[in-house]
Amino acid sequence: MFIKKSKKKIFYISTFGKNPNSGIFYKQSLIYLKKKYIIEEVYFNFSITNLFRTIIKIIEINKKLTKQDIIHSQYGSGCGLIGLFLNGKKIISIRGSDLLNIGFSKDIQAFLKTLITKFYLRYYEKVIVMSNQLKTKVKKLNYNHKIYKITDPIDSKKFYPMDMNLAKKKLGFFKDVNYIFYPLINNKSKEKNFALVQKIIKLFETHKKYKIIGANNKIKHSDMVYYYNACRCIILTSIYEGWPNVVKEAIYCSTPIISTPVSDLSTISKKNTSLHIVDYLPMSFAKKIIEICKKKNGHKKNKSFIYLKKLIDNMNMKYYLSKMSKVYGN
Repeated sequence: MFIKKSKKKIFYISTFGKNPNSGIFYKQSLIYLKKKYIIEEVYFNFSITNLFRTIIKIIEINKKLTKQDIIHSQYGSGCGLIGLFLNGKKIISIRGSDLLNIGFSKDIQAFLKTLITKFYLRYYEKVIVMSNQLKTKVKKLNYNHKIYKITDPIDSKKFYPMDMNLAKKKLGFFKDVNYIFYPLINNKSKEKNFALVQKIIKLFETHKKYKIIGANNKIKHSDMVYYYNACRCIILTSIYEGWPNVVKEAIYCSTPIISTPVSDLSTISKKNTSLHIVDYLPMSFAKKIIEICKKKNGHKKNKSFIYLKKLIDNMNMKYYLSKMSKVYGN
């Protein structure tokens, strides 16, 4: 996709670690970005207990940096805080939990992280946000920096529609069961609202023709395409999201989505019949699941998905790389 290689050096600061499914949305884009830019990934296990190691690592990195190098922090809170102490031009990606939270009383740690992020955003030259919702929040801070709305990309080569029964056979699923997919791995984060998923599962306990399945770290990201295609729909119960990658992946697999009103999904749902927004009641999800499952297995040919894909065309890899080229410069 890129032809001429730039001499610019970009340091990617992240806390994603070595888990293969952690930060997959940015890791897959790095494969393409590295074709044009010199990118060095720097992983921090940031916490109070290893503060000394973090300081030493910051000093070591600063010895490598020049004023022309770019520091790109991949998250807010601790990751963005580290970026402040590194020399070079500063860019930060805000994905959701950095600025969206469920309140002090429900999650004190997330609330405090949001306050820290709001404080130091003023020191970043460029801020990348995932959604219009986040862009509005950053604008309200009235800081003197450039704001770019660039949603993490989806690789259309990895996600595409296929015959449901072929996908079921690949995974060893029963042909006559309606599978519903809860595709998020982290069930412990309060914002993912797994408690609601458990209530939905309970409603279908006695229904043998319905089965709700979840994702886990054992599932390779390359195999997720089979899960989307084997299931009648996906459910997303989050309290907040930046722009959920699982929704993009489901759209590219032509799999219906039932979601709470997070990110920009409510706006998009008004323009099609395949993305359904419901409230936070388990019965609301159950009714919509049954409604979708009663339809014939022809949802893959639904014209609504053609329109949905057009709505998220600016989230494909080609568009993402073009936008990032403008952020980094040639």
